[in-house]
Order: sequence, then C-alpha cells, then structure tokens
Amino acid sequence: MRNLTHLAISLVVLLALKSAAPTSAFAQDQKGGSITGHVKLDGKPAPGITIIATPSSSDPTKAVEQMFNSSASMKTTTDSDGVYRLEGVPAGKYHVAPSAPALVTGDVNGTGDITVAEAAVAEGVDFTLSPAGVITGKITDSEGRPVIGQRVSLKPLDKADAAASAALAASMFGDRMYATDDRGIYRIFGLRPGRYIVSAGGDSDVMSGFLSQRPKRVQTFYPSVTDETKARPLQVTAGSEAAGVDIQFSGTDKGFVVSGRVVDSEKGTPIANAMVAYSKVRKTPGEEISVEIGQSELSGMPGGFTTTNDKGEFRFASVAPGS
Repeated sequence: MRNLTHLAISLVVLLALKSAAPTSAFAQDQKGGSITGHVKLDGKPAPGITIIATPSSSDPTKAVEQMFNSSASMKTTTDSDGVYRLEGVPAGKYHVAPSAPALVTGDVNGTGDITVAEAAVAEGVDFTLSPAGVITGKITDSEGRPVIGQRVSLKPLDKADAAASAALAASMFGDRMYATDDRGIYRIFGLRPGRYIVSAGGDSDVMSGFLSQRPKRVQTFYPSVTDETKARPLQVTAGSEAAGVDIQFSGTDKGFVVSGRVVDSEKGTPIANAMVAYSKVRKTPGEEISVEIGQSELSGMPGGFTTTNDKGEFRFASVAPGS
C-alpha cells in the first residue's frame, strides 16, 4: 500500500512541476534534426493523418512525467501525398506513431523507436494503416438490468497482439479503459485483426473498484461463464464489427465475503476511514503461503479497495476463490 501512496504523491508532484515549468521542454541552442516518412491507408496515400513523436525513456519516472507534459511531444499531419515531416527535433530517441484511433498500423521499421542525430534527417519512417475492428455488447446483472460504468477487459489470443498488450500493461497507463455507458453498453474500437476473449468484473475491474469503491463482481467471460476455459473467442477482421457480445453476471456465483476490523494496536480503539486493499497471491503448487499481519506491501495488483466505517469495520463482497 505504501508504494501506491508514493506513486500518488509522485503524480501530484509531477503535475505541480509541470505547471511551474517553462512551456518549452527543449533547449533553444540545440540544432534540431528531422523525421520524415510516408503514410498509406489500404495501399493508397493517407492525407490528414496526425503523426506524433514522443521522447523515449527507460526511466519510469521520466516516462510518467512525459505523460503529463504535452510540450515534450511534437506532431504534424500528412499532406495530400501522405507525406509528413517533423522539423526541429532535438537529438535523441523518439517513439513515432500515427494518431488514428479507428485505424491500426504495423511496426515502424520493425521497431517503435527512432534515433535522431543533431542536424540529421531520419528518413523512411513509414506507416501502413488499415481499418480497425470493433467489439460491442451489453453488460447486465443477474436480473437483466444494465450495469453502468463496468470496466470491460480484452485479452488477445494471437501471440503478436498478446505481446503488444503486455507491453501496454507494463506501461501502467497505456491500456485503454473500456467501460459501459448508462445503458450498460460498451464499445471497444481500434482493434487489430485477430482472436480475443472479452470479460468483465474480477481482476479486470481494479481501477474502477479503486475509484468508486463499489463491490466487485466475479470475473465473467463471454458468453456469461466464470470459467475462462469455457470462454468463446471472438474473431475480429479489418473494418468489421462484432456486435451482441453480451455478458450477464450470475446471481448465484457471487464469490466470498471477507470482513474484519482495523484497530489501534495499543489502545484497541477502532480506526475509521482506513483504506484496506487485497490482492490475489500467485504461487506454485506445493508452495507455502505466509502472510504477515500489518504488512503494507501487496503481492500483486490490488483486487479491491474499501475504507473502514466509524467502527473500524470493512467488508469485501464477491471475492473470487484463491489465496
């Protein structure tokens, strides 16, 4: 829990630094280089496509800072021939990508990073785009009522897309937050052709559980099964829409309830408004699990958050079986 608190504080500090920093993130006395290339859509020149170059960094702290510092990125658009050119780019390594949510693209020169030398031109940074796929459906509770603001998780089954998904997850904030609207409807767009598994609830609902602190539901896969091995994979093709991918939560498989109290160790008095979290322990067969009461570290991504009431009591509902 302490690490999560430190992260939150770091984000606040970074936002404060951003507001106090100069608007230009680059040194003025540096001779800039250029990045240029072609963009095609279904083999034809693609005009009006926005291209963004963002400084690459292996330092997680700098990577988070760049997310809140839009001035660190440079952008331009393609002309009528699908050609773009970024001028005055300071020497360094950049991640270059088109901003086209309804389209998908392959890797650029086999890698996502481009190195720009001082006063040099990085040529041939080309992109080939194609229409993306869509998955849409409705999430309902056991009585058929729409579930509002429910996060929906997407798991790619093809190796290339699975690797890309893992890379996005590693960046913490790269994964898009898919959620249902006031009708319980969700729509996931910008998908590469391939096979996917759709689910809702459970471990896929970490962030919405943190923000809303509402009871978590058991993870349920399309078509409304709690066993992932029984999930039905969806085949997405370029420019297609897989509709009617509905999930209904079960009223009988609600999981476990975990409850307890938080008290002062010396006075024995209840502690109100204390944040409590749990995470699922991953272990190999035969491995012993030991838990130190009072430890502040979690073994993995939190499965749920809540706070204690004025009596120091907390309660988690719909906790999936496990350690």
